[in-house]
Amino acid sequence: AHKTIAQHPPPSTLNYPATRTYTQLKRNPALETLGMPMQVTLGGRDRLIDSHGTRRRLQQTAPHASVRFLPETGHLLKNQAQPVLDFLLTTE
Repeated sequence: AHKTIAQHPPPSTLNYPATRTYTQLKRNPALETLGMPMQVTLGGRDRLIDSHGTRRRLQQTAPHASVRFLPETGHLLKNQAQPVLDFLLTTE
């Protein structure tokens, strides 16, 4: 059974200080406890975050997450409305 949003910790408890980069983030127990369906879209040529490392980390710590990796895309993810809508419509 999925948890309701009220049962999940607020984002501030995920401990992602703005001074830390994605490459510095380690396993986060709070991320592992999220039971709701998630879709994460990452651009493989992102110069602002380590999208390859983020993809690996999500696959390890949030196996229930759908990780969409767009290898030829940078940080700006254009034309993603339909994939997001499809995810929302097929998620129970």
